[in-house]
Amino acid sequence: ADMGAHEFNNVYLSVIGDAVPGGTVNVVTTGSAGMSTEILVGIEPAENCTEFGPIYLDEASATTFGPVTGPVDMQIVLPTGSERVLVQARAMDQTGMTGNTSNVVVFEFELDFLLGDVNQDGDVNLLDVQPFVQLLSSGGFQVEADVNGDGVVSLLDIGPFVELLVG
Repeated sequence: ADMGAHEFNNVYLSVIGDAVPGGTVNVVTTGSAGMSTEILVGIEPAENCTEFGPIYLDEASATTFGPVTGPVDMQIVLPTGSERVLVQARAMDQTGMTGNTSNVVVFEFELDFLLGDVNQDGDVNLLDVQPFVQLLSSGGFQVEADVNGDGVVSLLDIGPFVELLVG
């Protein structure tokens, strides 16, 4: 087999639909019969996991389906609150071992709000801390406070929120 950097002999990914933050797109994978496919959706680069370079994913959001005997079509919801969302598929053999990864599909959005500006005054500063903490404690949602873009306001947003404040 060709050893080229762009060879995806176990799984290939295509995404169909109008991509908007929080919107639904169809993910279609094709690949080797008998392998499962894991769909990875992320907003930040993860560790360098394969010979192809960094995989962009959020392992917690991975969805596995299969075994693949032909094209597989499923719907995924894109995260909100991020200007960049990456989708990739990873082939898995019957023992759960990771096979090749697919091409990466990248969506880039222009956000119509200022991430971290929880009080919506046009600036990210210390005045946003109290409303941010209130959302955390109440379990409420506001897109400006969903700093990591996973669709919920949770403890996982604290680190990225602090980075916006001091950055």
